[in-house]
Amino acid sequence: MPRIDVGLDGGIAAGATNPPTGHRLFEHAIAPEQILPEQFYEVWCCTKTTTPERELAVSVLCQAALDLAKCRNAPKGRKRRLYREAYQWVLSDDRSWPFSFVNLCDLLNLSPPYLRRQLLLNARPDALRLGQAA
Repeated sequence: MPRIDVGLDGGIAAGATNPPTGHRLFEHAIAPEQILPEQFYEVWCCTKTTTPERELAVSVLCQAALDLAKCRNAPKGRKRRLYREAYQWVLSDDRSWPFSFVNLCDLLNLSPPYLRRQLLLNARPDALRLGQAA
């Protein structure tokens, strides 16, 4: 079956000075690069019932995306801690906590490896070592 290229820019235009924030940042991270024709209808045309649990799951993922984007270059303090916690949460494969990264991806029918790769695209692993409190 032929694939359809779907160009979703998530609000990022060439030469834009303001990066996407909030839900726009998260939408950009999960935007599919290619989908099959039968997936198009399911993803974009079917209305799924929005539940409080799904909204909370999206909000948690959005907050992690914001913490990774906004706190990436923080030299120390609270923002550095937020970055480190978000980074470690996204990398974790722990399923024991209901709101773990992989459990939220499953709830929202997202690919954990793909979303992880997108969220950590500009990550700074070196920031985890600097200023890390014991």
